[in-house]
Amino acid sequence: MDVKVFVSHRIDLDSVTVENDVFCPVRCGAVFDRRPDPGMVGDDTGENISGKRESYCELTVQYWAWKNVQADYYGLCHYRRYLSFLPDDKKRLDEWSNYRLPSLDAEAIRRHRLDQEERIVQFVSQYDVVTMCPVELERVDRQSVYEQYEKDGVRLNIKDLEVMMEIIHQKYPEYAPAAEKYIHGQRQYVGNIFIMKKELFHAYSAWLFDILAEFEKRVDMADYSVEAYRTPGHLGERLFGIYYTYLQMQGGYRLGELPLLYFCDTDKPRAQAIQPAFAQNCIPIVMSSNEKYAKFCAVALQSMMDHAGPQNNYDIFILHREIRADTQRRIQSVVAQAPNFSVRFINVKSEIARYDLHEKPNISVETYFRLLIPELLACYEKLLYLDGDLVVKRDVAELFHTDIGENWLGAVLDVCEAGVTNGFDPDSAQYVTERMRLRTIWRQFNAGVLIINNRALRENFTTRYLLEFAEAGAFRFQDQDTLNILCEGHICWLDPRWNFFADPVESYRGWVEQYAPRQAYMAFREAAKDPWIIHYAGNEKPWIYPEFEWADEFWSVAAKTAFYPDVLACGRTAAAPQTAAQAQGPRVVYSPISEKSRLRSLADILLPLGSKRRERLKALVPGLTNRIVES
Repeated sequence: MDVKVFVSHRIDLDSVTVENDVFCPVRCGAVFDRRPDPGMVGDDTGENISGKRESYCELTVQYWAWKNVQADYYGLCHYRRYLSFLPDDKKRLDEWSNYRLPSLDAEAIRRHRLDQEERIVQFVSQYDVVTMCPVELERVDRQSVYEQYEKDGVRLNIKDLEVMMEIIHQKYPEYAPAAEKYIHGQRQYVGNIFIMKKELFHAYSAWLFDILAEFEKRVDMADYSVEAYRTPGHLGERLFGIYYTYLQMQGGYRLGELPLLYFCDTDKPRAQAIQPAFAQNCIPIVMSSNEKYAKFCAVALQSMMDHAGPQNNYDIFILHREIRADTQRRIQSVVAQAPNFSVRFINVKSEIARYDLHEKPNISVETYFRLLIPELLACYEKLLYLDGDLVVKRDVAELFHTDIGENWLGAVLDVCEAGVTNGFDPDSAQYVTERMRLRTIWRQFNAGVLIINNRALRENFTTRYLLEFAEAGAFRFQDQDTLNILCEGHICWLDPRWNFFADPVESYRGWVEQYAPRQAYMAFREAAKDPWIIHYAGNEKPWIYPEFEWADEFWSVAAKTAFYPDVLACGRTAAAPQTAAQAQGPRVVYSPISEKSRLRSLADILLPLGSKRRERLKALVPGLTNRIVES
C-alpha cells in the first residue's frame, strides 16, 4: 500500500520535515525559488501550476501531485499542520479543532506517531477518506460556514463565495444539495488537510480545479489585496468541505477523522554552534529584546559605543523571537561604522516554545532568555548580560575583566528588593523566606547586569533544568528569582555603580529603597555620584517620564540614534527633548503632565486600590500619601 502525504512548504522558510516515506515535503511555488540547492522537490516540474502560488497557496502542491505522482492514497497537509495518528487524543483540541504544540520536533513526531509508517498505512487503509475533526462553529459564536467567511475572512469578499456556489449549481448540480448543506451548516473543515484513496483524490482534484478555473474566468482579482488574492486557496478549503459532505450524503464511504496538529514553531534547529566574531580581545555581550523594546536596545548599544575602548572587540548577541528584519538592520546600522563592534540576532523561539513560562504585564517572556546563554553561547566561558533599558557611562570591558573567581555570577545587590524584604512589605519577606528560601532574604541581585561564568553554569545546570525550574516555580520575578535561588552562595557582589537604579528619590521605589540595610543603601547613594551603568529598572522609564531624574542621560544618547523619532513616539505626550541640542544640554526638569497626575498614575500601577501595600503606605507615610495615594 503506497500512501503519500504531500506537505506544502514555504520557499522562504527552512522548516523541519518529517523524514519517512509517507510524508513528502514539497516546495510550494518552487518556480519562484532561486536557491541553488533548495534541498527538497518542488511543485514546478512536469505539469504544474507553481506560478499560481500567490493565489492557490498549497493547492499548487495538490495539483502537482495529481498530475505527476502515482500512489494508492494521496494526502495534503501543511508544514505547520499535520494529522495526529492518535485517534482518541482529542481532549486538548482548542475551539478551532487544533491540537496546539510548541514545536515540530522529534518528541512531537514520536508522540503523535508521525514516524510510524506502517501504523499510518495500516490506519489509512481502513478508510476511503481521512481528514481533521471538524470545527464546531457554535463554539466560536458563528452560525454557519457562510457567516464565518463573511465575518471572519481576513479581507475576503463574500461575493466570491457566492460566485463559487453559482458555479457548483450550474456545472455540478448533483453537488448542490451538499454545497448548500455545508455552506449553511455549522461544521467546518479547514486547512485543505486530508488523505484520500486514489480514485476519490483524482475525482476530487478534477472537480476542484475545474471550479477554481471557472472562478478565475468570472472574477477579476487584479486589484485584490494580498490576502484577498489568496481567495482560490480559501475557496479550496470550502470546496473540500463540500466534497466531504457529498460523500457523507452519498453513503457507503469509509470516512475517518483525526485531531489536527498545529505547530507554533517549525524552524530547523541551528545547524552549527555559534562562534566568536573576533579572534582576540573579545568582549561578549548578550541582550534580550522583542520588537517593542528593540529601539531601547539601540540606545544602550549607542552608549556602549560612546565609551568603548579601541583596543577591544565587542561581540554582541541579541536574543529574540520576533524582531523584524528591518528593525534588525536598523540596529546593526548603529554600529556599522565601528569595526570593533559586531551585532548578531539569535531567534530563540524554538528553544523557549515548549515551556509554559510565567509572564507579568510589565515583564515579558524575553526575560527568561538569559537562562539559555550557557549552552547557546558555549563558545564563551565568560560573558556579560545587559538589559536593554540602560545606558552605559564607562567601558563595559572593565566590567567584563572584573575577577569573579570561581563564582557563577557577578551581580549588583538589588537595593529596592532589599528595602521591600527588610521591613517595607512583610508579605514579600514571607515569600522570600518560604518560596525562595534564601539564607539572607534581603540579599538578592538584580539580573539586568550580570557577569556570567558560562563554564561554571554549564557544569551545574542544563538549559532544560533552568527553564523547567523557572516554569515549575512561577516565581514573582521569574528568571531573576530562579537565578537568585540556584546561585546563592556563588555570587561575586559587584560595585553598585555597575548597575545603578535610576529611581527618583521621591518616587515609590526611591522610598522603598530607604528600607534597605543601612550599608547597602549608603553604597547605593554613593554610586549615584558617579554611576557607570544607569539602569531604568523600575516603571519610571525615561521615555514615559522624561522629567524624572536621570532621564536626560537616556535622551542624550537616544538623540544620536536613528531610533530617536521612535523613542519620542513612546512618550505619553510630546514632552521629551525635541532636538539633539536640547537632549545634550544641562539637566532639565520636563513637565508633560502635572506632578499630581503623574504620581497618581504611578500609584495606581504600584499600589493598586485595596492592596495591603497601599494601606500600609497610607498608614506609615501620611505626608507622602497626600501627594501620591490620595491625589
